[in-house]
Amino acid sequence: MSVGLASRGYIGQVADTGGAPASTITIDLITPVATISKTTPLVIDIYSSDVPLRRAWVAASYAGLAIDEVVHTSDRFGSAYQGSTNQRTTITNGYRFTILRDGGWPGTPSVIAHAVDTLGAGDEP
Repeated sequence: MSVGLASRGYIGQVADTGGAPASTITIDLITPVATISKTTPLVIDIYSSDVPLRRAWVAASYAGLAIDEVVHTSDRFGSAYQGSTNQRTTITNGYRFTILRDGGWPGTPSVIAHAVDTLGAGDEP
């Protein structure tokens, strides 16, 4: 099984930084793709280059299936992600999400993430 990460790398930048370097928001899949199976948790880091995140949302869809679902709303996990494996922990300037759909992945997951930092850089769903 492979995994897609729809929003990976740079997703936001502060337009007017007053000459300071622009803030960027990065999304990294930490779980090695070669190790992902139906029951493998995905570990995803979402963080800003220089200021803390204010919010981060995560969603998933599956190739060949008409399923689009909320993984995390920035406040809580979605209904298909209630198992004890699912966690959001704080990392420097962001969050680490450990996710596994209840009952396992029904197909190849594509993960979509959105984030906004405390300066307003990023995108909201």
